[in-house]
Formats: sequence, C-alpha cells, structure tokens
Amino acid sequence: TKLNNESARYNNMTSLKAEMDVTFKRDGTHRLTAEVYCERPHRYRLKIKSVMGDEVDIGSNDHHFWYWFRRQDEGTVYFGVYDRAEFMDVPLNPAVLLQCFRIVPIDTSGGVVKRDGQTALVRKNGSYLRATVYDEDFARVVGHYVYDTDNQLSAFCDVISHLDIDGYELPGEVTLGFPKENIQMRWKVKRYEVNPAIGKETWVMPSKARFREVQ
Repeated sequence: TKLNNESARYNNMTSLKAEMDVTFKRDGTHRLTAEVYCERPHRYRLKIKSVMGDEVDIGSNDHHFWYWFRRQDEGTVYFGVYDRAEFMDVPLNPAVLLQCFRIVPIDTSGGVVKRDGQTALVRKNGSYLRATVYDEDFARVVGHYVYDTDNQLSAFCDVISHLDIDGYELPGEVTLGFPKENIQMRWKVKRYEVNPAIGKETWVMPSKARFREVQ
C-alpha cells in the first residue's frame, strides 16, 4: 500500500524529541508545557508540567509501560507489561502514540474501510476495537480511535496539522480526548529534534510512593 511505501522512508528515524504547548480541558482550561521522547522499538516518555511542577508522566521502555497523574488517585503510578499495552484502553497509550509520531510502522493488519479519500485500518485488540485513519493522498495518519466493548468511543487522537521536519511529515497540532473521563487536550508542537541521543535514564519508570499493576 502507499502507506507502507511511505512508511519505509521513516526507517532512518530511530528517535525523536518534541517540545509542546498543551491546553488541558477538565474542570476548566489549563495551559501547560510538555516534552516527548521516542525511541525504537518501544521507548516513549511524555512529561507534562504546570507552574506547580510535574503533572503527568506517561511512558514505556523495553519491558513496561506506565502512567502517572499528580492529581489522580493520590499520585499512584499505574504500570503493566509492555506486550499488553496495545491491547489495553489506557490513557495516552504509548503503543498508539509511537505510531502517531511515526517512530514505529503503522500496523496495517485487520479490516479496511474506505470513505471520502481516507482509509481506516480496523483491528480488535483484546476486548477493544482500534481504528487508525490515514489520508491516502498524502499517506499520513490523521487519527487514532479506540472503542470499548459497547462500541462507545473511549479515546481518540486527531492529527489536525503536520510539520515537515527534515523531510519527515510529523504531527504539528493534535487533539486528544477521553470522553468517559471528560478530558480533552490539544498539543501544539514548538520544536522537534530528529534522531537525538537520548539518555538511558529517560526510560526508567518514575519512583513514587504508590504503585499499582494494570491487569
């Protein structure tokens, strides 16, 4: 497919760093900043900060994924085995976001639905249904959607615009939502670095007082 052919161009991009402005909407609107680090095959780190300090820490390494929200569940770190991440309905799923940033190839297995010049790649992951939508003309991803067992939208990621960075089409502005939690975020990327050297400490799970494994 054209998407697969286009994805081959990204094989030389093995790591990525991005700095972003974040608008977070839940019980009001909050202006935040964030940094994202990505590295093949499974490494991802998102840190969101406010004037009060760290607010969100979501990531994955070669063995585990985790997510932490300072204002939720007394700052508990939720974690699990990475091999299960793709099959879970977890906030800002690292397995999905690595595809969004084109660090790993787009999974083209599963069913295909075409409409209005766009193609949806649909596959069932465990008890959830995931759809990746891409624009055929530009061979770029424009959205990721997760539906629960009742076919209700559980999470979405809409890529509003793209940036040309060193010949790579990367997300410029992204809207993410979690309808069940009444959460919506908009990311606006200020700066990218392609293939930066990223320290090993970036991929270490945060050390907090409370941990809980996600089954």
